[in-house]
Amino acid sequence: MYDISQLTECVVRIHKIHVPSYVENGTNSNIVLDCVYTLDAKEDWQLVVKWWWNDDPVPIYQWIPEFGARTASGRYEHKINLDYFIETGDALTKYRAINILSPTTDLSGVYRCDVSSMKSQASKESVMIVYGK
Repeated sequence: MYDISQLTECVVRIHKIHVPSYVENGTNSNIVLDCVYTLDAKEDWQLVVKWWWNDDPVPIYQWIPEFGARTASGRYEHKINLDYFIETGDALTKYRAINILSPTTDLSGVYRCDVSSMKSQASKESVMIVYGK
């Protein structure tokens, strides 16, 4: 794992990323990948949360709170539940996590959460392996 927020003084901080290390194929109807971060909303604005998979140049999920926009792309278009949210009591963290429906072996890989704003950026990644029975 790497954390670029440690390279510069940042207003956005990712405290931890929750990605299951191992998931057995066909045993879960869904899994949650969560990116726990804080943001000083008084000092920063224009938050964007993105989730990436492996070296794909397009994020698999993007949330822009300012516009109320959440999108899933590519192979994840029908695999991410866009209605999922975490009840945090904070409008700027509500849709930080992704809920992957029926994970299969082809979804194994490195997942990275990027949280950026006008003043700062933070990123963390973790590996998830979906293995066969």
